Amino acid sequence: MVEHVCPKHRRSRMWQRPTGWLGLLVLVGLSLGPGGPLQAQPTSDATEEQLEATLQAYVDQGHARGVAVWRRDAEGREVRASVGLEQPVAQARWDAGSITKVFTAVLLADLELQGKVQLDAPIAAWLPEGCEPAADVATITFEELATHRSGLPRLAPSGPGMRRPLLRRSDPYAGATPEEIFEALCTLPRGQLATRGEVAYSNFAVALLGQVLARASGSGLSYQELITARVLQPLGLTQSSFAPEGPHQEPGYRANLTRAGAWQMDAYDPAGGLRLTLGDLARFATAGLQADFPPLARTLEPRHSKDGEPLVALGWFLREIARPDGQGNERIWWHNGGTGGYYSFVAFAPESGRAIAFLSNSHQTNDFPLRLLENPAAPPEKPESALFFVIIGLVLPWLAPEAFWRLRRRLTRPPSPAGAREAPRPRGLKALFPTRPAGRLDALTTALEATFYLTLTYQLGAWQVLTLGPWLLALALTLALGVWTVPALAKAPWFGRPGLRGRVMTLVGLGVGVVLVVWVVG
Repeated sequence: MVEHVCPKHRRSRMWQRPTGWLGLLVLVGLSLGPGGPLQAQPTSDATEEQLEATLQAYVDQGHARGVAVWRRDAEGREVRASVGLEQPVAQARWDAGSITKVFTAVLLADLELQGKVQLDAPIAAWLPEGCEPAADVATITFEELATHRSGLPRLAPSGPGMRRPLLRRSDPYAGATPEEIFEALCTLPRGQLATRGEVAYSNFAVALLGQVLARASGSGLSYQELITARVLQPLGLTQSSFAPEGPHQEPGYRANLTRAGAWQMDAYDPAGGLRLTLGDLARFATAGLQADFPPLARTLEPRHSKDGEPLVALGWFLREIARPDGQGNERIWWHNGGTGGYYSFVAFAPESGRAIAFLSNSHQTNDFPLRLLENPAAPPEKPESALFFVIIGLVLPWLAPEAFWRLRRRLTRPPSPAGAREAPRPRGLKALFPTRPAGRLDALTTALEATFYLTLTYQLGAWQVLTLGPWLLALALTLALGVWTVPALAKAPWFGRPGLRGRVMTLVGLGVGVVLVVWVVG
């Protein structure tokens, strides 16, 4: 889901294809790490044309299909620019992703100022009736949830909230309910808060915070209704909401610039479900600079330090960047966010008055928005892609036509005599290319296998640095081999492998193929 806690991180995934469907394993991992202070760079004033040229270079290098930016310099001059949008920039809506966590923190501060909650009070009093959390879990406070110091895991530790992101990658939080969030907390065993007191990013914690705040408000309103009434409307953010993507939603793309849909967060809305426009994000950054909305001003107070340096506030992260005059560093308040096809970033420096709002319709994350804040003419770096994803794009597509080539060999092999036992299992290299007779159900399994390879490659290949040529050629060859195989299918039986065991294995292979295709399509 919402996965970004720092402006610069590296993503790593492992994918291995052992022999056969039953041994297939797909593992996807994400690693994050906070960045240090940026090095000083010369600043410059930017016109709309200059900023647009910088953004055009960003798009041309394959970082995104479209991007929109608002920037305020130390003299108070504001400039906006956008490139590659399919909607008018004033109307285009984007997934805010984890920036929503800051809005949730503002709601927390609002309820605190109303006297309805206390930051250092445990949340246990506001949990549903019948919830009896473990002793250490019961002492988690509102402030700990808002500053990622509760020790709760990144995602729900049990129940649908743990399984859903693995099973439905294209929209991993759709259908989540407040009940499942509370259930995951209330059943968490004692002694599982290993990182408590340290900053350990948690979508689950902030989703829980939002649902608890709805109960603590005593208003009977949902979290979404509270945010609208107590935060969005007072700040004048009239184009921001949690409504599903509509006619003005800017289309999103994966990091490799293939199409990706918007996420529906449902009960995880407090952690990343807000959709907004560039204008609203710019107004929010300006409100942060002015600090004249008491709940927002309350969130800016530093809450946790590391090695003497403030690290987090309520919902915000803190860091140092170079001052505009080059004389040392100044502190900024920032947050970023990302969903399946979007990346967002907001930051402001009260000391100098600089601020930036950045919205991109690609899941690529980098430090470009921060460098734009320091220097609007900073040239974007070329997109990076791990060698693993380059290899996927160049090699993995060819497993699809290879699957049909193996099927053709099996279909043209003479059938086993009636009543014959299945041949012994091949060993060594022969196990990679089974030549047992195939039937029509084997052909269906092969089609599913090829679909899986091509879809997975399309989603993970480093197409932002490669051409789609290898993938398209592999697709064409797969279709050609499929057509070439059709005449042999007319003479084939439904089951090519003889005996009960052979039929069972055929059906198992078919079932695995269906599951993997459903999973990869998502």
